[in-house]
Parts: sequence; C-alpha cells; structure tokens
Amino acid sequence: MSAAFDEPYFRGAIVAFIKKLDLKDVTLVGESIGGVLALTVAATIPERIKAVFSLNPYDYETRYGDGVRRGNLFANLVIGSFGIPVIGAINAALENRLFLGIILGGGFHDRSKLRADLLKEFDRVGRRPGYRSVERKTYSGWRSWGNAREFYRRVKAPITLIYGDEDWSQTPERQRTAAELDGARIVTLEKTGHFSCLERPRELADLILKASQ
Repeated sequence: MSAAFDEPYFRGAIVAFIKKLDLKDVTLVGESIGGVLALTVAATIPERIKAVFSLNPYDYETRYGDGVRRGNLFANLVIGSFGIPVIGAINAALENRLFLGIILGGGFHDRSKLRADLLKEFDRVGRRPGYRSVERKTYSGWRSWGNAREFYRRVKAPITLIYGDEDWSQTPERQRTAAELDGARIVTLEKTGHFSCLERPRELADLILKASQ
C-alpha cells in the first residue's frame, strides 16, 4: 500500500523520528505545511516539546492546492490542473524551472530572494524518479491540513505564530488559527510573503534564538 503523504503521514514520521532518538526539550520550527506539523507534532508528544514556532501555517485550504493557487494566475491554472488526472499528469511532466519559478514566485514579496541556484536545485530534485507522483499525492491530501487544526488546542508548549504580511492566508483565516492557539504570541513580518524563511532568514533566526534563551 502506498503512503498517503497527508498530514497524519508526515506527523507520524516526525513523531517516530523524535521518539527513535529519544529527543527531549525539543524546539519545533516549521513553515507552511511544516508550520502545521510543528503544531500537530507538539500536540501529539507534548512531554517532549519545549517550544513551537509556526511560520505561515498552511491550514486554510478550501480546494485542491488552494494556498499555492493564490500566488498568481499562472499558479492557479497549473496547480488547479493537477487535480484533473490526465491534464495534471501532462503538466507535471512538462514542468520546468521556468514554470517552477513563476509558481513559487507568487509566494514572495521580493522575488529576487528566490535565488537561481536554489531554483536549480528545486528543479533537479523535482526530476527524481517518483517525485511528481508524491507531489500530486501531497496536494491530494489538502483536506488533512485544515483538519489538523483540531489538534491545536492540545499544544502545551509556548507557541510563536509568525506570518508574513503578504502570506497567502487571509486575515480571517489567521485570526481563526490564532484563536485556536489561545495564548500564542503573534508576530507579523512586514514586506514578507509565504516563504519567510527564504526572504527573512536572519530576522527569523534572531527571533527564534532570542525567544529560546
């Protein structure tokens, strides 16, 4: 049986990793779906987690690939087509560095932060055998990321919720997440999109290190 590549699958893998290494006092940091996983993992093994930093959590989808599709019209058309088996398979096969740059660029305030060498590496990895299949399966699990909010109130560790002011999420969606993370510290980064770890790496590192002292 093939893996589902949805939220429960990824959460289970991270929890198993932490338990296997018997890690304690863990600080979890994640962005996008990683921001969701930081919270659900913390809810699952609260006794091992010291603090959580959730960056632009991807927990608001109401349709296939909704978040990425909000970036620009091209992303909306291409990612939306992935949900149509034949057309999606063709688009995935044709996807190249130019396509990828346009799609990912919709998640940046400053697109120059999407460096050419990083984009080249993304393209190289995307051509590995089986990658496109996993990509589409991850998109197909879109409902699981919204369902993951059911775990949020179980988090016991201190939470810092960080959003780029130009993140794909909308204000009501951010407010809903904040309400479900009662007591979370909220930080907004100005002139920052969805990929804040690429646009503002130094600011984020300083923020996390300072809060962890």
